[in-house]
Amino acid sequence: APPATGRSADLRVIAWDAHGTASEMGELRGSLERFGARLDGAEWRDAKANWLAMPGADGFWQRNDRFEVLGRAEYMDRIEAGARSARSLLARLDGDGAAARQVWPRNMVARLAQQMLLLEAASDEAMSTGPRDAFVYVQAGPDGPDRGEEQDFARRIAAMYESWARQRGMRIAVLKPSARHAADTVWMAVSGFSSFVVLHPEDGLHVLEWGTSAEGGVKRATVRVRVLPQPLVPARDGEAELTRQAAEALAAAPAPHPTIVRRYRGTPSPLVRDSVRGWRTGRLERVFAGDFDLVPAGDHDGA
Repeated sequence: APPATGRSADLRVIAWDAHGTASEMGELRGSLERFGARLDGAEWRDAKANWLAMPGADGFWQRNDRFEVLGRAEYMDRIEAGARSARSLLARLDGDGAAARQVWPRNMVARLAQQMLLLEAASDEAMSTGPRDAFVYVQAGPDGPDRGEEQDFARRIAAMYESWARQRGMRIAVLKPSARHAADTVWMAVSGFSSFVVLHPEDGLHVLEWGTSAEGGVKRATVRVRVLPQPLVPARDGEAELTRQAAEALAAAPAPHPTIVRRYRGTPSPLVRDSVRGWRTGRLERVFAGDFDLVPAGDHDGA
């Protein structure tokens, strides 16, 4: 996915490094006002009315696309509820004494910016492809002299996605693949606003580097991440059905691309470079904490 531009880029800067300033609050108010206007606009209302009307058509419940239709209408309802939640958070920030305030709570300002980023992506998704949840597969590299480091790195990458999902209010299930798939593999099912859209750029290789030429050369551990859309048909048997769907999706997927998504380095100085989203940062622990989707494009090596 290309780096975000325009207002989304402004929101990303705030979500990544909020200072709680009046200018940030002005950007958030404007963003929420524009978003509300979109949900009140004719294009959104007409699209939603169209999806809501379809179940009343003859033969609808025998149609192959009935789950997509029902999912789109429900998704638009959820986005509207998310907008109400964002307005409620803004009202809390603009509560008693806000007129005389010069600085707002940084964590709440960042949270609102993050919420708006997800809502904007979800609204674009609702009007184009419809909602798509994600399967995420994290696989350690093949056996080699640094196998232990690769296994540890794979666990840390999987924990990064779990943290990302939980911080954003996503639903996440860590699945148990069959013995044929289970070796050094973690499967996850992630559901929530724009979960597939945001996670899809993670599909590829993640490379941990350590050591120097003075220490015998740079060493590398490689983890492969696959991100695939969940089927529209709901999993009615809980995690067992989700696991079966995940196995089928992986078996049907095209061969993975050898794209290196990110390089991670902890010593001698922390550095993460994302070649897909176009950023680099020295805040390694922040990336591992799940904020890889918030780093603004360009060079950002702040502490």
